[in-house]
Order: sequence, then structure tokens, then C-alpha cells
Amino acid sequence: MMLNGGIPLRLDLETPMLQTSTTHHFRVTSAVTLLFLLTTFASFGQPRYQWQPLTDSNWDTAANWVPTRLSPAATDVLVFDGTFTPSTSVTLDFTASQNIGQLIFINRVQATLNTVGSQTLVIGAQSPAVGLQMDAGTLVQVVGRLGSSNSSLAMQLAVGTRAAIAGRLEFSGNASFTSSHTLLSATAKAIEFTGGSYFLSGTTFEGFPFGSLTANTESVVFRSGATFEQAGGRSPFGERTYAVTIFDLGSYYLYTAGGTGSVGLSGRTFGYLTVNANRTPTAGTYGANKVIIQNDLMILSGTHTFNEAV
Repeated sequence: MMLNGGIPLRLDLETPMLQTSTTHHFRVTSAVTLLFLLTTFASFGQPRYQWQPLTDSNWDTAANWVPTRLSPAATDVLVFDGTFTPSTSVTLDFTASQNIGQLIFINRVQATLNTVGSQTLVIGAQSPAVGLQMDAGTLVQVVGRLGSSNSSLAMQLAVGTRAAIAGRLEFSGNASFTSSHTLLSATAKAIEFTGGSYFLSGTTFEGFPFGSLTANTESVVFRSGATFEQAGGRSPFGERTYAVTIFDLGSYYLYTAGGTGSVGLSGRTFGYLTVNANRTPTAGTYGANKVIIQNDLMILSGTHTFNEAV
């Protein structure tokens, strides 16, 4: 690759998209172009596979990936591209755990990931690459399909691995059983929901979507314009005094769950907080610590007792 000014830069690449053991030359016309190339090439050397199913919907069917994914590796980059598969359903039939490099959803793809047991997907790409990438306009639904309550997916980011979510991510179970999917990290602010993104914990979801351990503290951040909706399951903050999730000024927390669930106000900080649930929780549902609402509090339905200092 030749930089402006005649400075040569050689890139030795190993990727299914470019010929290996070959010197490739690129013309870089700006610093922005150079940054794009360097960021893109950070994943070179990692096999890149695109989801294009042929005869079934199974994740482990080698021929469902282009090029054929014969030897799954911990560095694999797996791409769901709406240009080729606008809407797709995937059966996660891999064994209990699988390691990959990156999981990418682009070009407004709508993908349903169906679990068939208790499964873990470890994502390990390091900066500047993004481990989990969901572009604006994409929809990813993680659904527990197996007829039991242990049908769930844990997406575990390795230490230092980032998730950049600009689309819509949903966790749910099935008509008969709930599921407890998770998106987990032990790195501060590694999981970022950007403006316009949306996360839904559905009515058939249970548990803490982002974990509840000390290691998960402040690992998730909802930026201004991002929305978290709790229609089921438990708090995105976790169950301890520390907070797993940060809600920035201008972010949205929408509580729509019925039953015996609670917003989990005690000691928490919100941007906009909207409660739209036809239920009457007792005062004991909430703790007595100070709650900070940076924008507005809106009660759209139900009767709710708040005994925190606001």
C-alpha cells in the first residue's frame, strides 16, 4: 500500500477474500481512508464467513457459510448481512460452548437465534475490532426454542472485547417456558448501546440480561437516545448495590412488566424513566436509597409507590 508522499506500506494478509502470500497495493487518499483500512485489516488473518443457508438453518452446517466453514476456529468472523439474507432464522446447534472472534450484523438484517439448550458463545476479538457489532436497522432476536426452561444463550465477551449495538436486540423464551439469555462482560463500558438502539427483555425472559456479579460492574452503558425496555425478567442493574448498567443523560428506561417484577429504583440513576404497567406494587418492592432521574419520570398506567428520595 502506498501512502501519499510515496511512503510504502506493505500488508501481508491472510483472508478468504484476498489471495494469500501476495503483496497487495492500495492507494490511500486521506487519513480517514487510512484509519478505515487499518481498522478493517485488524481482522485480517481471521477467517471471515458470511451466513447464506442452503438446506437447513443449523449454525454448525458448514455449507451454510460462505466460504464453507469446515474448521470452526476461535478467530472466526461470522457475518449476517441483510444484502444476502434479509430475514433469517438460525438454530444454534453447536455444543455447549463455542469460541469465535467476531459476530457481525449489518445491512438491516433481521436474524432470529434459536437456542436448543444451555449454550455459551465466547466472543474474543480485541480492539480496534468490535466483537459484537449490530448496525443501525438490524434486528437480532435470541429465542429459547427448546421445550424446557434451560434453553438459553450466554454471549460472553472476553476481557477487552467490545460490543457496539446500534440496532435492536431482544431476549425471550417460548410460549411454554422462559429463558435466561445473557450478554456479559467483565470490562468497564465494553457493551455500548448507542443512540437509536433498543434492547427488549421480553415477557418470556427471566433473570438478569447483563449479569449480576461484581465482575460485571458498569460493563454496559446506554447512551443518549438508547432505550432499554423491561417487559419481563429482572433488573439490568443486577441485584447488588453496585450497578452493572449505566444509563446516560438522555437514555430511556421503559418498564412495561406486570406480575411481581419491580423497576429496581433503589440507588439507581436513570435518564428518562417511563412506567407503563397495570400493577400495584407494595412499597416494600422498592428500597429506600436515593434514586436519580436525570431527565423525566413518566407514569402512564398502574399505581406505583415510590419511597425513595428523588
